[in-house]
Amino acid sequence: MDNDGFNRSSQPRPGPKIGNKIDEIKTQQEFGNRSYQQQRSDASDSPKRYTASFKNKKLGADEVKTRLKKIFQFYTTFGDRCNTSNLKSNKFHKMMSDANIREQYVSVKDLDLLFVAENKHKPNMDFNTFLQLLVKVAEYRYENTLPNREALERFIKEHMLPLYDNIYQHTDLGIEESSLKEPIKENVILILKAVHGPLLKIYTIYFPWEIRTSQEPNVVKQRTEQALFGLLKEFDVCPSIMTKGAAFMVWTEVMETPVRELSRNPRIENMVPFLEKDIGIQFTFSKFCTLLIRIASIAYEEHLRTVNKEFSQAEKFALLLERMDLSIGMMSFEKKTHVTHNSKMSLLVPKNVIEQVIHLDVLILTSLSNRQQRENGIEMETQCMHHTWLMQMEINLP
Repeated sequence: MDNDGFNRSSQPRPGPKIGNKIDEIKTQQEFGNRSYQQQRSDASDSPKRYTASFKNKKLGADEVKTRLKKIFQFYTTFGDRCNTSNLKSNKFHKMMSDANIREQYVSVKDLDLLFVAENKHKPNMDFNTFLQLLVKVAEYRYENTLPNREALERFIKEHMLPLYDNIYQHTDLGIEESSLKEPIKENVILILKAVHGPLLKIYTIYFPWEIRTSQEPNVVKQRTEQALFGLLKEFDVCPSIMTKGAAFMVWTEVMETPVRELSRNPRIENMVPFLEKDIGIQFTFSKFCTLLIRIASIAYEEHLRTVNKEFSQAEKFALLLERMDLSIGMMSFEKKTHVTHNSKMSLLVPKNVIEQVIHLDVLILTSLSNRQQRENGIEMETQCMHHTWLMQMEINLP
């Protein structure tokens, strides 16, 4: 096992010469309705820790591409957390080594030639070019043994998806992924409703082109991404409590999720039910709110790990809002908009909303308890705890 925690197969095989060129990855054709068994060389090394993420699952084209993108982002940010979109040659070599390709099947020299040729001698590679490069590596890996289309499918199945599984199991990516899939609770929507006024104002100031523009969608998305990371820095979120790489992963997930599925909760199809309609073109206001909630869940999961207490999703969101309210970004925002800091423009959760959140928690716990009693015939007692953070927050109330 290498120092980075990934096991590598030691089955040397001379790599064939570079084969013919394929114009593009056709994941829809290759992976549309196929299933596969995840293969991992070190499963016996850590059987308790290992849980196959993909085993017995069918992956569509979109899911395959999403996982390839997460691999790409993992290596672009490796040792350089501010780099989320450009893959350098040395990072590509590390990726291929971790995927059991470098030296085992393709030499270092040939990987260099493939990288340089596909990237047209530029030092940094974007994601779309990276996809094209994978086609060439797959073709090289299986030349004279498989047709091009089958080679690409086999390469993704045997090398790239197991690599994703390794990363998922041995890094924080697994924790972040699970937090992104966690259903957003009803009590979080109560908090969101209470502070949506200042959040909406912040949204309109930082992303005015999302409300009305004649620019191309890709230009809008690029401007929004740049403005978002500026906002997260100014409001003391990124990189203070979350790395840019992790924040970029949240941004990507939220942008690729349909609006009606943002909450991951079948009872909540609309993240902003208190508004007549959602606002924005691509990065809508509901997506902005969802992003903040997801960031809070992931960031405070890490920062509160040493505290001997579990914090709820609502608590984490309230903590993030409080942090933002006390930030230099909030002060700058107030000066820019000539708004005085008062209860209407504060991101602190009001006392009456805290009480509603507690009451809703009790109702949910009681409902779950009653359901378990009916299903299992076991009497359960529901307990409601008034957490320390609630008392602390009352002190800051206007």
